Amino acid sequence: MAYEWSLSSMSFGRPIHRLQAVRFQIVDMAVKTRSMKTLAYTAARLRDQGDPRYVWMASAAKLHASIAANEIAAAAVRILGGLGYVKESTA
Repeated sequence: MAYEWSLSSMSFGRPIHRLQAVRFQIVDMAVKTRSMKTLAYTAARLRDQGDPRYVWMASAAKLHASIAANEIAAAAVRILGGLGYVKESTA
């Protein structure tokens, strides 16, 4: 959602997705999302294989996801600007 918004939102006469700081935040959000998914799938694969290390991996996935999700949400609010704080917003 933040990426789509950055494509249409203008600042200094150009879309904000062209600003380096915004691009860095969007890429960081994507990497964190992918790493959460990878950790969860790895834990599930270990469990399916009967590997007892799945407990550690599942715990790592839970910890990483809880921290990363908050960071992703905060970055999305920064990208969305004022719309990130409005409950009635469709953004």
